[in-house]
Amino acid sequence: MSSSRFSQILWKAAPRASRLTCKEQVRQISLHEYQSQNILRQYGVPVPRGRTVKTASEARIAAQELGPSCIIKAQVLGRGRAAGKFDNGLQSGIQAVSTPDQAEYVASKMLNQRLLTKDNGTDGHVVERLYVAEAATYDSQWYLAMTIDRENYQPAIIVSKEGGVELDVLISERPDSLFTFGFGISEGITNALVQDMQQRLGTTDQETANLTHILTQLYSIFRDREATHLEINPLGRSLDGSFTSLNANFKFDKAAEKRQEEVSALRDKAQEVPDEVEAEKHGLVYVRMDGNIGNVVNGAGLAMATNDAIGFHGGASANFLDAGGKATKDTMIQAFRIITRDERVKAILVNIYGGTYVIGRWSMGKLTGGRVGITQCDMIAESIIGATSELDIQVPMVVRLQGTNSEKGLKMTPTFHFLSLVPSSLTRSLFSRIHRFLHKMASTEKDAETIAFARTLSNTPWCEDYEKMISGVLYDAQAKELVDGRFRARRLMHKYNNHFPDDATPDSLLADREAMLQSTFGKVGKGAFIEPPINIDYGCNITIGENFYSNFNLVILDCGIVKIGNRVQFGPFVSIFAATHETGVQSRRDGVEYAKSVSIGDDCWIGGNTTIMPGVTIGKGCTIGAGSVVTKSIPDFSVAIGTPARVVKTVDPVPDL
Repeated sequence: MSSSRFSQILWKAAPRASRLTCKEQVRQISLHEYQSQNILRQYGVPVPRGRTVKTASEARIAAQELGPSCIIKAQVLGRGRAAGKFDNGLQSGIQAVSTPDQAEYVASKMLNQRLLTKDNGTDGHVVERLYVAEAATYDSQWYLAMTIDRENYQPAIIVSKEGGVELDVLISERPDSLFTFGFGISEGITNALVQDMQQRLGTTDQETANLTHILTQLYSIFRDREATHLEINPLGRSLDGSFTSLNANFKFDKAAEKRQEEVSALRDKAQEVPDEVEAEKHGLVYVRMDGNIGNVVNGAGLAMATNDAIGFHGGASANFLDAGGKATKDTMIQAFRIITRDERVKAILVNIYGGTYVIGRWSMGKLTGGRVGITQCDMIAESIIGATSELDIQVPMVVRLQGTNSEKGLKMTPTFHFLSLVPSSLTRSLFSRIHRFLHKMASTEKDAETIAFARTLSNTPWCEDYEKMISGVLYDAQAKELVDGRFRARRLMHKYNNHFPDDATPDSLLADREAMLQSTFGKVGKGAFIEPPINIDYGCNITIGENFYSNFNLVILDCGIVKIGNRVQFGPFVSIFAATHETGVQSRRDGVEYAKSVSIGDDCWIGGNTTIMPGVTIGKGCTIGAGSVVTKSIPDFSVAIGTPARVVKTVDPVPDL
């Protein structure tokens, strides 16, 4: 968890009055558990004996020395090892063993296998090293961390007597167990701080003395090695009031890496994001993010502002990339090479401010040991055009140039249809152009998988243009079969919306409406019920899971496939648009359209007056707040709200039924 996340949750800071959604990135050096434990050991903090091993036979020897009972832990960066899963099926990256033979066997199942955790993505990390530690005895498990309170600009201590679980769990399920204590970086662990902690935690004198010793050493590490987050979880407490670090997770300020050579030497670059490591080699600052708009910017401040602006206008950045104040042709090509390898990137924004940059050091008002250069926008334009040719860039690109020679750069006429140079003002038009690139393009080929799925549906008006329509290819909406299909759907929905016989009972009305839906929709699960009125385009492209419920005035423009999962509920006036068209006027005059599928996972609640736009996937277990406009996909077990809808929180996952 980033330090910003600590600040947001633990100190319950009020949300900023802003629509900016850029994900804050804190550049840190993360250490493995064994490295963090070794540092604690050097500072005199009690740590169980342990050894790192790289082979199963070494694990056996370690267990013989440390056993009979040992804990074997996969050494991968990030959290969630205990709940992780190996690609060979072995559950958990932390295993307890009681014999050397068992240690050797378990190690053979863990080493050189890929461990997937919630922190290392879908690819996981290959486990190349294990930490074998003696099984310590303790009475209870605490949580202890020293981190940065970014709201109050000071370090802070976080303590809980209910450790051994992830901090997120404590925050969501046991928030009252967490205690935070701010302190001054220059003062350190003072007597007043210790007394406050003892009073609030209710610790005995012996516990307080032992805890103070550990905190004093953590403070020394925090200050001397420029740490950003030092976490001991669990911190084992014994009956005699002593404490032992059973697991540690340390992070250090990457900006201090040149000063902290010992910390830098501990980096495991093999488990860091490869593109971030490569960017660093070329003098670039690259941080991977979660969106689909790649961006290249010169200057960290401008890069942060650009990411914020993308979020403000409803987009999501795929990365933060600072090409530095001295952006050159070489750095630009390297930047594009990194970004275009990311298959998530659907458009690129280049935002360059040309002008003077300085390399060197200012002393007494003079530059010493350095030089002054100028970033020229025409040179940047040339390098961008060169990069598009050299790297065969095939995604749309929008370029903003301002500053030295910007007019000259803007006058260059690129021969690439997807490259767009725009005026210097960073206005909504810039981002609308990116949005247009992202959303206007129809597919050019039929989708065999979608067509195969459609053949399992009922009531389809099959023809060439129907195949194009569900594939996202431009099609003629006035094709006879499609016109007939829409007419049939409207007739059936008119009947559905007005069907209420005088002798109807709740059960008979339910049965009648279910039969009408079955005759209209592609698939309808058991227990599905839709309050009339409902309006649709075709109906045949809609599949509804079991126990679906929709309140009044549902609208589904199902030119594309619309999949709705099991146990989904809609409020009134929900609209799903799987139909769209190009922005060019002539194509609309010609009746040429295209479609994008919409999918809603199981167990979702869609609030009233919500609009879901073409191409959106809403993951399972999601809640969409009333009045939202969902313009981009929402991950599983998320709560999203707003126009455009943004994820505001996540909820605990539940197993599939």
